[in-house]
Amino acid sequence: MGSVIAALLAALSGCGGSAVPGFEDGGEPPDPSSPATAPEVDFSANIEVEATSVSVTYTVTNNESSEIFVADRTLVPSGAGTKLSTAPYVTAESGEDGPVLVLSHRVFPWPPDVNLAVAPTGGGQLLAPGKTLTVETSVDLPATRNQPFGDDLGHGKITLPKEPVAVRFCLSVVASPIPPALRLEGTDAGLTFAHGNAGHDAQHLFCSASKSLVTPTSSRPWQPRIRSSRSRSHRRPRFGETTTDERRPPASRRSAETRTPGRPDVEVRSPERSRRARSGPRSAPSSLRPARP
Repeated sequence: MGSVIAALLAALSGCGGSAVPGFEDGGEPPDPSSPATAPEVDFSANIEVEATSVSVTYTVTNNESSEIFVADRTLVPSGAGTKLSTAPYVTAESGEDGPVLVLSHRVFPWPPDVNLAVAPTGGGQLLAPGKTLTVETSVDLPATRNQPFGDDLGHGKITLPKEPVAVRFCLSVVASPIPPALRLEGTDAGLTFAHGNAGHDAQHLFCSASKSLVTPTSSRPWQPRIRSSRSRSHRRPRFGETTTDERRPPASRRSAETRTPGRPDVEVRSPERSRRARSGPRSAPSSLRPARP
């Protein structure tokens, strides 16, 4: 009975193509809601969508009477090692109109049946009462999945949907007292923490509204108009149109006279023709004249 209900729910969630695959079908691992109470903070995120990238600028202000921990860094490869970066984690979730990209700075829980000797780490900082933190992050499009536990969790490689319709951003904030299981450690680049169930349950996720990734047709870049290689004289005339050849006078007429620009009623004659006009008509040759009686 339970398997039938699960199959029915999966079918309903896939209606309209709005769902991403389930975990056992090569999708994202389960991500249950955290039971932590939301701390007193002001959070805002501005998402800018371009043709080739998404950029996010977010701000968090601590209104608590004690410090909070903000997970605002991720661990990325750097040469032969790793480093902390503002590059976001990139995953996907189902939305009302289709798949949604989720950019985040947060703590992830352990995926099912995954056992690692050392938990993956991320980075962050402690924010004192009354202080404000502003962070900028971005990702290129098409995006590549980035999750601290990797892309192969036992059910095939996890990839992002090919055509996500929207994007949103989520930030992890942990209120005091900071649980020891988060395992904060100081480094030259800042504080690090351990991903896992304890840190996940201690965090509260502040998320922005989704923003569309579909750009309107009017925003497409301008492209030059390519004309045909045929010359205009070879184009078939439209109905009622006079062609260039039809407008030109005969060659014999053009050699003897031209028209004054703008004065089509004034005729300009060549010097030879003018002399002929003044002297009158030529006499016939003597050999052709009739004999006098």
